[in-house]
Amino acid sequence: EFWGGGGGEPYHEDEKTPFVPLRGRVVDRRLEQRGTLLRPPPEKNADHAECDPLKEDELAFADAIKDKLSPEGRQLIEDEAASHALIRTVRGYWTYDDRENEACKSLEAFVELRRKYDLNELARGDQKTMREALRLLRQWRSMRFAGFDVYGHPIVVERVGQSLKLTDKKDIEKEEIIKGRAVCTELFQALKYAASKHHDPADPNKTKVLKHIYVVDMRNVRTWHVTSRCRDRFRSIMQTMELSYPEVAWRTYVVNAPKYLTIIWVVIKSWLDPVTTSRVAILGTDQKKVRERLLADNIPLDAIPACCGGESRDVPLSLLLGSHDSSTVSHLSELITPLNGTSPKEVVVASEVVEKAPVAEEPTTSPRLKAIALAVVAAGAVGGATMLGA
Repeated sequence: EFWGGGGGEPYHEDEKTPFVPLRGRVVDRRLEQRGTLLRPPPEKNADHAECDPLKEDELAFADAIKDKLSPEGRQLIEDEAASHALIRTVRGYWTYDDRENEACKSLEAFVELRRKYDLNELARGDQKTMREALRLLRQWRSMRFAGFDVYGHPIVVERVGQSLKLTDKKDIEKEEIIKGRAVCTELFQALKYAASKHHDPADPNKTKVLKHIYVVDMRNVRTWHVTSRCRDRFRSIMQTMELSYPEVAWRTYVVNAPKYLTIIWVVIKSWLDPVTTSRVAILGTDQKKVRERLLADNIPLDAIPACCGGESRDVPLSLLLGSHDSSTVSHLSELITPLNGTSPKEVVVASEVVEKAPVAEEPTTSPRLKAIALAVVAAGAVGGATMLGA
């Protein structure tokens, strides 16, 4: 079966998934907040929903891809850990002129990515690989989990200012940066697997969640953060992740964005497919307006992160990976304990973790910052699996 297992089963400590082992307590709590999940609808201007099975013409395309794959590539799409890759690739490359070769290139790159970064060992819960993954996720503390929308899409937040600082560190090799991002992306897949299990098991369509929501927080991003080293590593991660993880973003919201980014987006929109542009929203610093937009897009208040004016306690991804040391368990228990004895739906963000809205600044015309702005827009537009949206 595509994902394996039945629906509606609770996630517990050390629950294994075909991607990475999850520490289930946070995931359980966030899914319980949602109750019964709705079936993801078709995206605007699209003729299918993400969870729809491949149609006849798509199946023909999939067969053509399989015929061109290496034995390792064919094995990849048969393995539960990467079976989702075929559907993502078929739909992600559907409009390409040379789509068969481009799709094969993507899947073969995914084979190499999984081999190079020990992702298959991670899916099996190998302890050495798990320890390394935990170390990498702790480096990427800028990547955070906020909850699920009404369809079960995980909501991922990236604090771009922190990501820039990480990618500019001289003592961390580029390959380590890319590997950490790959581990982040596999964890996103595990969260989607958890949401799929939570869907009504009686659903005859066996609803599966294949996409996530990506919130790009531009707060405190400054010109001097965008060094040549950052740009080089942005480029490498964009090339690596986007090739291996097409079609993973349901929506991308760029918040606390400088005013000129909105202007840039107006220009870029005219170059892109309407389905692509419908996935991206460039929002400013007005948290009330940002919150209203996310609520209108079926993201409940308790899943909207603080940077968007919501009530979610977003947590670092490192706290979702398997079980670790006692200090992590203690920290996790504190994070998921309801405040003041309230139920999960009544939990509000503690005052010490609420971030104040940034002070409005004069828009800068720095070419370096504009380059990052363009990268943010491109990342959200093409799927959100890049450096600025795993």
